[in-house]
Amino acid sequence: MSHSSNPMRVEKDAEYVFVILQDQTRIRGYVHRPRSGRLSDLLNYHATDRPFLAITDAAIQLPDGKRYKVPFLTLNRLAITTCFPVPESEE
Repeated sequence: MSHSSNPMRVEKDAEYVFVILQDQTRIRGYVHRPRSGRLSDLLNYHATDRPFLAITDAAIQLPDGKRYKVPFLTLNRLAITTCFPVPESEE
């Protein structure tokens, strides 16, 4: 059985990022942005249209020092204070 590509599917690139939330939670993981898009475009979606940002393979450090690794999480875009790409080697 052959699978044809879905014409509605948008090709995406994974970008490794470091995120800081308002409560000082720190997260490293992958965001998936359209190939033709920029990280800033992904972050600037209007919160009422797309209030959550998906992150995969996330390493989380809470303000109290507790650490977690999760395969998937969603963040409320309004909670993000800082987000920037980093090389994966800087873990």
